[in-house]
Amino acid sequence: MVQRYTNERGARIFAGGYLGVLAIAAVTSLGGLLAGKDSVVLWPVILVVPLGWPLFWLIDKSQQAVWDSWFSMDHRWLVPLVIWALFVACGALQAWLFWRVTRGKRLTPRT
Repeated sequence: MVQRYTNERGARIFAGGYLGVLAIAAVTSLGGLLAGKDSVVLWPVILVVPLGWPLFWLIDKSQQAVWDSWFSMDHRWLVPLVIWALFVACGALQAWLFWRVTRGKRLTPRT
């Protein structure tokens, strides 16, 4: 039996629209990263994902020892891609949370 909610359609439109904006920002910034641009191209994704703002500690210079221990100098180019992937995953989680919060109360089934 499928469960229905009071604002299910609106919640799907809102979460889907958010996912669309996230996808555009993610593809745009990934294109910049793969083209060899600086990690400043991550800002569109960072601004779209407020839930991911605590991930800023990854970018902070005081955490450089963490990156040095995870990536050797040969693989330093992976750091912005890992940050990008974390923000996109956090954005997908946020879209799911938006859908869960905005869908409303469960409707009672009709008999």
